Parts: sequence; structure tokens; C-alpha cells
Amino acid sequence: MMADNKIDIRLNTRLLRIDDRHVTLERDGTEEKLSCDSVVMAVGYRACAALEESLRDRIEALHTIGDCVRPRKVYAAVHEGFHAARLM
Repeated sequence: MMADNKIDIRLNTRLLRIDDRHVTLERDGTEEKLSCDSVVMAVGYRACAALEESLRDRIEALHTIGDCVRPRKVYAAVHEGFHAARLM
């Protein structure tokens, strides 16, 4: 269905610029300029534990919650935050 409608899907690609008739993309260090009339972005997320790692040996009771654990819905972060507060 996507190919039949000439929809080009690009994974693991960084959007650099959008102008009136083009987008500029980067993938694997290579830039590419494409003509287009519409852009739809579906952005993925990755967990970022850098702060946790830097604090791990400095704070006695460190609880990680939310997207630091893994990307999910906000409900999970609120639930984990509530649980962590109860343990304090």
C-alpha cells in the first residue's frame, strides 16, 4: 500500500532541513536532498541512562524511573515515581 502510493519510508535517518519543496536528510554520514510535497515524521525514543550512571556511586538510594528505564507512556513514569517515593 505504501509503495503503491509512492510513500518513501526512511528508517534510522536524521531530518536536517525542510523547505518549500525539499527535505534534507542524513543517514550514515551522507546527506541527501529529496523533493517532496508532504513530510510525516514518526520519531522513536531511546532510554538515556547517562545521569543515572554518573550518580550511581554518589547517591545511596538512587531510583530510576520513566524513560531512563525504557521509553514508554507517561503513566508508567508516574507509577514508578509514586513507587520510588513510597520507598524513601
